[in-house]
Amino acid sequence: MPLPKMIENQFTIEIADFCQECFVLLTSIELDGTMNGGDLDLIKLVSDGVDIPVIASGGAGNYEHFYQAFDQGGASAVAATSIFHFTERTPMEAKAYLAQKGVPVRNYQHIIQEVA
Repeated sequence: MPLPKMIENQFTIEIADFCQECFVLLTSIELDGTMNGGDLDLIKLVSDGVDIPVIASGGAGNYEHFYQAFDQGGASAVAATSIFHFTERTPMEAKAYLAQKGVPVRNYQHIIQEVA
């Protein structure tokens, strides 16, 4: 029988606090692959509860979902697959979108110039 969600979340935070030289790859299994947006409450709970980077994964269907993980959830990074496999969207466009919203993105300067 699965643990109640709050117990699972607390366990995740306790484990993450123990691993100070790690990061958390946080995936919302319920939303993974849905492309309806991430679990912002869960991302925020874990991001606020640990002192290590949190990579949010699961649910992104558009670039705004990535931005929400940073802006509302406090994620350090995002990971995604379905948005790139099942749509015409690209990682380069995602980087450009996030950079234009003020999110620090690696290797994006040439992308901004191409999109503008």
